Amino acid sequence: MHWLGQECLRGAVGCGGGGLPLGTVAALMCPFCRRGFMYRSDLSRHVRSHTGEKPYTCPQCIYRASQKSHLTEHIKRRHPAYDGNWHFLLTP
Repeated sequence: MHWLGQECLRGAVGCGGGGLPLGTVAALMCPFCRRGFMYRSDLSRHVRSHTGEKPYTCPQCIYRASQKSHLTEHIKRRHPAYDGNWHFLLTP
């Protein structure tokens, strides 16, 4: 997605698609690539793609994720007995 000021230019050369509709003014802008966002949470998630930050840590292994939903899916797939408590580890 390319941005001119804060206005989305959908379909520009090298555009990855998605983003805000043409003419929509973005309230927030990525300091790395200048992509615009309407919500701070979307901007924060996007910025992590540039910084490599992975603030969500699995409580059972070394897996780390940049998005909470990715951690949730990891836990469901890799630790199906984990329900948010450690009680299953205490049972014989």
